[in-house]
Amino acid sequence: MNFMKIAICDDEKNFVKKIYEYLRQQPDCTVECFLSPSALLKKYEAGEQYDVLFLDVLMKPINGMSLAKRIRNYDSRTIIVFLTAYVEYAPAGYEVNAFRYLLKPISVNDLLLVMKDIRYQLTNSFKVLLK
Repeated sequence: MNFMKIAICDDEKNFVKKIYEYLRQQPDCTVECFLSPSALLKKYEAGEQYDVLFLDVLMKPINGMSLAKRIRNYDSRTIIVFLTAYVEYAPAGYEVNAFRYLLKPISVNDLLLVMKDIRYQLTNSFKVLLK
């Protein structure tokens, strides 16, 4: 597996910084941070793609669910992990094929477990056997 391109999008600057600090210690990741869902959407509109998105659910002017739906128009394979303090949003994640939900406050252990599962997903889901 090559480097994973990860984007974090949350309107809470201190929270983004905390998640960034966890992820940047991973040897196989490049991480880009967004404090605005509009900024991340502009990247996709310009042709950028990420392997993994960590999205807050409650943001303005676009909430995380709406952002994920719009991103799916550009990229159906990116892994989406929602970050939220509200478990009641979890069922809506099925509409955008969410990989996981992490409940705030997020522990290092929870994040590392999700990263382990993401690595497994990325290395095992895109294999093709040719004879």
